[in-house]
Amino acid sequence: MKADASHRKFYRIILNNKSKIIVSAKKDKYKNLIAYTSVNKFLRKNHILAPRLLGHNYLKGVIIIEDFGNTSFHKILLKKK
Repeated sequence: MKADASHRKFYRIILNNKSKIIVSAKKDKYKNLIAYTSVNKFLRKNHILAPRLLGHNYLKGVIIIEDFGNTSFHKILLKKK
C-alpha cells in the first residue's frame, strides 16, 4: 500500500528490556491511529499476525505497539509450515 503510513511516524524504543514501537500521528489522528488499532484487533481476532496494542494516548496522537523485531513476515510464514 503505497501511502498507507504517510502520516504516521514509527520509532523503535526499549522499555523494560523489551523492544516496542511508538507510532505517532499529528494529522488525521482518528484515521491514522484508532482505525489502525481497530484493523489490528480484527486481524488478531481472526488469527492473523498483527502487532498487539500495548498502550495509547489518542488525544496526543501516540500508540505503542508490539515490535516483531527484525523478523520479516516471510520468515514467520516459513516457520509456520
